[in-house]
Amino acid sequence: MEEINNNGTTVVVVTHNMEIVKAMNKRVITMQKGVVAEDSGESFENGLESTGGYQDED
Repeated sequence: MEEINNNGTTVVVVTHNMEIVKAMNKRVITMQKGVVAEDSGESFENGLESTGGYQDED
């Protein structure tokens, strides 16, 4: 995936595994109940205020 991305193709990965997210070190968009809750911007190193991942609030 990294090679494809480096060649200019956008790659979208959907996961609940934060280890994968940290390893990729790319932009992270966190969603809750189908709505964007947070956007890290250019890379994950910019950080997110929450821990990310899915949290059922029902």
